[in-house]
Amino acid sequence: MEERTAEPWDFCYSAQEVEPEIPRLAELLESEKRFRVLDFGCGAGRHTLYFANRGFEVSAFDKSAKAVELLKSALARSNVRAEVRVQDMVDPLPYASATFDCVMATKVIQHAKVSDISRILCEINRILKMNGILFLQVTSYEATFGNNPRATAWLEPGTIRAGYGPEKGVIHHFFRKEELLRFLQNYEVMEMHSGIARHYNGYCVIARKIKGPE
Repeated sequence: MEERTAEPWDFCYSAQEVEPEIPRLAELLESEKRFRVLDFGCGAGRHTLYFANRGFEVSAFDKSAKAVELLKSALARSNVRAEVRVQDMVDPLPYASATFDCVMATKVIQHAKVSDISRILCEINRILKMNGILFLQVTSYEATFGNNPRATAWLEPGTIRAGYGPEKGVIHHFFRKEELLRFLQNYEVMEMHSGIARHYNGYCVIARKIKGPE
């Protein structure tokens, strides 16, 4: 994937509420005694802070050094701990295979071309334990374009590079439902929804790993 700087992300690091599925996800993990969680592309760390405050063993990373600095400061203020590092999601991840009980990738893997997304999801599958949980939020082609692709300058099918605004230069891939399900062939999809009222308009998936890397 083409190199880009972290500056386009600076606008999005203000504090936010956790996604509405997160408390239910935490309860599921607690009921199964699964406590090791990775916040994949954590931004300023709203989910890292939530799980750390609930007593989970949390690791987190983001490409932006600014985001990581903000999260470390927030953890210190809250007097909770997490392992946080600067890391690009398209690079091999510095975690051993079958390390995590849960990987949360919230509105992050969509910022890549399809070839990179495939590698990213292979890495997630590698580091997630068998029967572990993947929480994924990605943009939806159907919700964004419907059946009309419009006059969009596609980098490849379903992928654009923003040409203006705070995300100028940032890649966005819009997932069709069948495409997303193909990426999740190693998982049992427990829940998948899109466009619910007062909710993220893309796809939200909770899935359990049932098969390891080939």
